[in-house]
Amino acid sequence: MPWNAMITAMPYFLTRLGDSPYAGSFASWFSVTWTFMSFISLACATWTARETIPATRIVLPLGLNTLLLTFLAITPRLSLSPRAFFAVVLTNGALLATSGSWFQTSVVALASVFGPDAIAAYMTGGALVAVGVSLLKLATAYTSLKHEYPGGYAPDYSLRIPNDLIDLDAATSSIIYFSVAAAFIGSGIVAYAYLHPKIPHDVQKEPPSRKVSTPIQMSSASIWIVIRKNAYYNIAVFYVFVVTLAMFPAITTSILPVNSSEESIVFNPFIFSALHFLNFNVADLIGRALASFKPISPTSNVRLLLYSLSRTIFIPLLLLCNVQHKPTFESVVDASSKPIINSDIAYMFILFAFGVTNGHVSTLVLMAAPSKLMNPNLELYESKTAARVAQFCLVGGLVAGSAASFGLHAIQCRCNPFLDQ
Repeated sequence: MPWNAMITAMPYFLTRLGDSPYAGSFASWFSVTWTFMSFISLACATWTARETIPATRIVLPLGLNTLLLTFLAITPRLSLSPRAFFAVVLTNGALLATSGSWFQTSVVALASVFGPDAIAAYMTGGALVAVGVSLLKLATAYTSLKHEYPGGYAPDYSLRIPNDLIDLDAATSSIIYFSVAAAFIGSGIVAYAYLHPKIPHDVQKEPPSRKVSTPIQMSSASIWIVIRKNAYYNIAVFYVFVVTLAMFPAITTSILPVNSSEESIVFNPFIFSALHFLNFNVADLIGRALASFKPISPTSNVRLLLYSLSRTIFIPLLLLCNVQHKPTFESVVDASSKPIINSDIAYMFILFAFGVTNGHVSTLVLMAAPSKLMNPNLELYESKTAARVAQFCLVGGLVAGSAASFGLHAIQCRCNPFLDQ
């Protein structure tokens, strides 16, 4: 949830950064910081993982993430320079990503204790949370804007939001948004307290003969064998997220509506941005669900690799939409500059297909890679190693995609993509 809570709040962050050199490249900086810290933390958490599931590895990350999001809830009332705000949000995101990786490894291990149904619920729950966060952001954005346009929708763009302090209603909207997100994450501690007595005793506590500090032992030779066997699957899941993170959210948050916001509140840049997150997350959820329909769900390594590579087409398609250099969320787009794909409906359709294919192919790869049934070349005892390798390739794709977003941003703005100058 923290990742979705942060990227969905991107319009708020960009508004606070104003016309500073950090605004245009902020989404790329945030994505690469988050994914890099997630990758490093996931490696450490996996290496030091044990057959037991220490409660501290679940409760402490939940508590820390709750505090970090609570802090973000008070930032609308803090007068920070763009440079200071940039550093604060990136640091906050790095801490959220770090604690989230430790939490993730423990939750996956805990879910596996309760069987495949629990794993499926965990995967579905992640997508549902993303949809819920998007709906929350849409609701708070709509609430902060609707009073300005009683009856007809006639915005007054003569007022500008200062760089050091956002509008009162937008500030209240952000406070509510982050507060609800923090409360939701905090409720996870209560849920774990309820679930803890149901965990088998041998999972909660190791036998006395074992040393608690001993990490999982893995054979490097067997890992390389699995990597070679699953090379196509690993490349497929890696590339899926290279393409996704290269565009979403770094580039897609810069795509503004081509229609005037006077026509409908839907075309207000704040609402439009919230809708774009909701659109992608709903599509991603649908894509994951479609993985259970065998007629449209290939599982062979070659087909999934080709499926993954074919998603490259979304990069030029999205760049042909109304991508704006230094998007201004409190103003309409200059009508004299028309993109090649000059349709908000077409853009949302492309984004929907982008999300469906992301959820579909990634789920298929993660299902097939460790499965002896879907992947006959794999030995049964290699399944856990295959799943672990696929997970690292997934996170590696997130890091590479986030880094690639700087290059795409440079192409889009023809500027220094790191400082937007």
